[in-house]
Amino acid sequence: MKNSPLANADGWVDVDQHTLQHVRFPNVFSLGDSSSLPTSKTAAAVRKQSPVAVANILAQLADGQLKASYDGYTSCPIVTGYGKVMLAEFVYGGKVTPTLPLSPFKESAFYWQVKKRALPPFYFDYMLKGREGDIAHKPRG
Repeated sequence: MKNSPLANADGWVDVDQHTLQHVRFPNVFSLGDSSSLPTSKTAAAVRKQSPVAVANILAQLADGQLKASYDGYTSCPIVTGYGKVMLAEFVYGGKVTPTLPLSPFKESAFYWQVKKRALPPFYFDYMLKGREGDIAHKPRG
């Protein structure tokens, strides 16, 4: 990738940070680890980038009017000690954007449990298999 015409000077796929569309090749989109997006390369970021990429690819194929926009969301659990985590969640510009009801500025045993017990199966069993929506749309009963 680094030596291809798709790469910028730093070797990343050169995309618009909001649409994820290549800046020179309109039929190319990139996200995650290969993209030039100025954000952390985390699964949480890709989780928010994926629906934007899909919506904009479909829009490009239909009429070329890209409407979906990525706001730079990323998240990173920062282990501060055994059993303690701070969850850093932010968007472009470094704006803190917590999605859970606990303060992102305090260590939390709850976030430790989320990192240790909830995130691995969510990541490996759902996100990587493209089944994240299965959780939200599974009938209760």
